[in-house]
Amino acid sequence: TYNDFEFQDGMYSGNDIGGLPRHYLSANLDYRYREFEVGVNVRGSLGSTYADHANTQKMGSYAILGAHFSYDFAKDSNFYVQVDNLTDKRYISWTLTPAMASAQDANNQDMYFPGNGRTITAGLNFRF
Repeated sequence: TYNDFEFQDGMYSGNDIGGLPRHYLSANLDYRYREFEVGVNVRGSLGSTYADHANTQKMGSYAILGAHFSYDFAKDSNFYVQVDNLTDKRYISWTLTPAMASAQDANNQDMYFPGNGRTITAGLNFRF
């Protein structure tokens, strides 16, 4: 996606809204053969993103890789395993910027939230 969000007036007029990436990518590639399915995916922020409304701090770009496998063991039932962040990449997933933050007010600090590390999920699905 391409985003062009900016303030129209006020103290940040013309600045990008902090924490919103200009370019975001999400792609999946899946392959199914009979009762088996495997797939890979990538998602991430392309290029740096301003972390604050004043546009003075930047977050780096990131790409997170994932994969999944599933097996349909019966009609309307399957087992799956999914791995997110295969490379265990450290990244800032999002920020929280106070709406009225100014450089003079140290109490209005931006907050940075780390993305999840490698995550493995397994489960069963039943449809009835």
